[in-house]
Amino acid sequence: MGLLQKIFGKKKQEAQHAIQEKTAAQPQEELIQAYDSYGRPVQVSKKEWKDKVLLPNLEKSKQDPNQLYNLLVEGFNDGFADELLPFALHLQQIDPNAERGSVMLAIAYLHTGQPAKAEEILQQYIKQYGATGIVLTNLAKAYDAQGKEELTESTLWQALAQDPNQDNGLGWYIARYRDRGGDAAALEAYRRVAQFPNSWRALLWVAQSMLQDQDVTAAKTVYEQAIERAGTPVPSDLLMQMSGDLGNTGYLKEIRTWVAPHFDATYHGLQVGNNLIKATLETGHAEEAKEIVNQLFEQQRPDWEETLRYWENAIAQANIEKQNSSTVGTPEIIGLEIKGPLWIYRHPAFEKLLTKRTGKEPRFAFIGGAVLYPEKITGNQSQLSDVAGRLSRSIPLLLAEATQLNNQAQSSTLIYYAQERGFTVFGQRLDAGSLAAIASQEEGPDYVFGLTLNTTPADQWMLELLLFQRTEKKQLQLFTEAIQANNPAPGVIRLRDQMLAYIASEGLASPIDAPDWYQLPADGNDYLLRLEQQLAVIAESHPTLKSGGLVGDREIVNGTLLLCLNAPKNPLPRILLAQTLHHMQQVHPATVEAYKDKIRQFEETHPLSGEEATIIHQDIRETLRS
Repeated sequence: MGLLQKIFGKKKQEAQHAIQEKTAAQPQEELIQAYDSYGRPVQVSKKEWKDKVLLPNLEKSKQDPNQLYNLLVEGFNDGFADELLPFALHLQQIDPNAERGSVMLAIAYLHTGQPAKAEEILQQYIKQYGATGIVLTNLAKAYDAQGKEELTESTLWQALAQDPNQDNGLGWYIARYRDRGGDAAALEAYRRVAQFPNSWRALLWVAQSMLQDQDVTAAKTVYEQAIERAGTPVPSDLLMQMSGDLGNTGYLKEIRTWVAPHFDATYHGLQVGNNLIKATLETGHAEEAKEIVNQLFEQQRPDWEETLRYWENAIAQANIEKQNSSTVGTPEIIGLEIKGPLWIYRHPAFEKLLTKRTGKEPRFAFIGGAVLYPEKITGNQSQLSDVAGRLSRSIPLLLAEATQLNNQAQSSTLIYYAQERGFTVFGQRLDAGSLAAIASQEEGPDYVFGLTLNTTPADQWMLELLLFQRTEKKQLQLFTEAIQANNPAPGVIRLRDQMLAYIASEGLASPIDAPDWYQLPADGNDYLLRLEQQLAVIAESHPTLKSGGLVGDREIVNGTLLLCLNAPKNPLPRILLAQTLHHMQQVHPATVEAYKDKIRQFEETHPLSGEEATIIHQDIRETLRS
């Protein structure tokens, strides 16, 4: 199911069972997705999962009924029945919750084709403890598997009389009536079950029919009755279906006023939060939607992050559109100068890692932010950063750090920022005239490099790097290189090598060996992305820039940590992480707090060696202590 299809997802008429029934018609999933301790998704075969994860964990949990139960539910959902039967037998013997242990064993027997044994276990429970809704529902399943139709029907109704809100039993009951008489019969069945004094789940379907008839007043009354019967906290299923049905019938404002007051991110999670975010955003309450996203991020669920990042971008886009519709005039443009590599900017600890300069070295300036799009940029409209915009900033930063680390030279990067909006992208080529104009306003650089990213070719993009000599006021060289939009790093590295070779061959600066620790990560695309994100964090914390808003602060920290995990012995990504944390701590300390445990775990598990290690580790420790 696609991401957008999940929004306002409506539950099927038949219930979503806690343990799904497997049938021969269902294809078996070959892979299972899990997450490691850093939140990275990993996929393993079902057999490997069973042999190396599930069964060992079941053995370890044999004396912990709660954990053993959870693992059994997970195992049955993944299609492992025969292997789990001994553990279900054990759970039934040790579980202080006799109902849970008996039901789980009965389910194990049903999954392994032994309905008579399931019936026997459940009858024993009823004899000893009395009937409950869930026990009777599973007893009805045992009767059904044996073809005992009358007992199935009567037992299922008794189960609903005991507990009319069990999703499994209610869904099965309604499905039987729908098979006999269609939707009208199903609705009447819901109305019958809704007559039980504590019944709230059936009321949701009654309210849904009222919404479909556009009787929103009557639906509100039924929803209020369901919430009152359900008690506090309001069940997630109730709020999810209520918000989904309201959304699907166009009542978005009602989601905010009827559902939101009952929402608790810790308890209701993404199931309910997804619908609330959509409703609040579409009714023009972007900040309210952002607060829900933040609450859900705080739960630290890696399986939610893709969805939450989607909503972060959607909220940012909504804010930009609002800003564009209300802002009058041309924003003030500020030049942000980054002296040296980005990861030493306003962070003196890492300056010690660089070769000392005398101040008399040739100076190189790199200008970024020029992108040629197929459609010309007009006006002063803000927009979210796209791939081309990011590259127009990260590539000059990479070229500047390479120039300074591989030459007896000084480098800087000039990036333009629109106050209260964000980084500026110019839709025209940086030619000799524009570089001359820029250079005349800046004292110092001997050479100015202007990078233009041309995205107009349909098959590939082109990088154009123009070198201008400031003192002689003339163009020296134009470097060009083709890149792929989805894999730009190889072309960027070729452009870098062209540039460095020219600087050396023309004697513009004296080449030196870069420090041993300076090694670009194998994933150059990710390094370029994290460089640009670090620039965004620096801009957010800069004392003279008026923020246009930082999008994806958690993804920035998490992504930079993953870059380090992919190259745990490489100091460069670790320096990037330290610098990102240093500046993020100033603007979003809660984000750093959320990742402290993972970062400490990584630091302890993957210590660096060498002289630079002490500086890097100490800097990270100091940030995490603040």
